[in-house]
Amino acid sequence: MKLKNAIVGMLLIAPWGATLAGAPVCCASGDNGKPSGMSAVGTTELGQFNPSVQNLSLSPEYQVFQFTREGIRYIEVADLAGAPRAAFTVVNGALLTLPIGPDTAQQVAISPAWTDVVYDDGSVVVARRTAADGGVTWQVYVK
Repeated sequence: MKLKNAIVGMLLIAPWGATLAGAPVCCASGDNGKPSGMSAVGTTELGQFNPSVQNLSLSPEYQVFQFTREGIRYIEVADLAGAPRAAFTVVNGALLTLPIGPDTAQQVAISPAWTDVVYDDGSVVVARRTAADGGVTWQVYVK
């Protein structure tokens, strides 16, 4: 757990440190790792209420937003009002959850077809699983 927290901390702090040092944050192309069509504003709104990026959700009950910074893709699940529920990134096939939202995210070994799929981009599937007590867990399957 300490190693996981240290990795997430390095991922979140490294770009900030480079900015303070006056070093360029990323990319000779000038796109700072953003996929085409993603606004510069969208890369800084991870974890914020109702971000201004495209909703990629397959479900009418939730919103899913994708952010990219320095070549690392982050996925956030939010409720219909835009409040973040959970966020994570996948690095080298392993799920790293971010301290955003009240729900948990867990990596699963098989595609969670039996639950409510809210996101599928061809490499990552995200599905909702609701426990008997009403708690929500986001299951993430890395293809």
